[in-house]
Amino acid sequence: STEKALTSFRDIFWILGGKAKEGGIESLRRYFPNIARAYLIGAASDLFAATFDADGRVAYLRSGTLDAAVAQATQDALAHGGQGEIAVLLSPACASFDQFPNFEVRGDAFRTLVQALPGIEADILDESGERVTDAGAGGVLVIKKPWPYMLRTIWGDPDRYKETYFGMYDAH
Repeated sequence: STEKALTSFRDIFWILGGKAKEGGIESLRRYFPNIARAYLIGAASDLFAATFDADGRVAYLRSGTLDAAVAQATQDALAHGGQGEIAVLLSPACASFDQFPNFEVRGDAFRTLVQALPGIEADILDESGERVTDAGAGGVLVIKKPWPYMLRTIWGDPDRYKETYFGMYDAH
């Protein structure tokens, strides 16, 4: 899923890390030109920093925790000035077990952090478009109210963007 996400956007502010999987992020090197900055969290920080240092194309910060990474990535994305196709992306390329009990808890933490950002109104919906109220249940993060510099296209293809992010639900 990380590979697909890195191919879908340019100017990515990428939050990654956790407990590294075998091979780390070596297989993702060809997508590094799409990354504006990376935010390293968790146990894989040293390994990923070494990969970025060896490659030399990706600026990164050792954020340490998800909450610090979200704050830093949001600030950098806003400072980027809305030029190009900007995305703040949580695609850890890792298992979550170093800081979270599982990927669902990590996803819930990310959703909570995003919802707390000023000017953003987000929700979680199930497959039928109903609001998810059970904290342990899965769902799709939807942005109900946009914010300045919100992504508006995928690689210059606004129809692809609309279908990918808004095609699932008619009312949102």
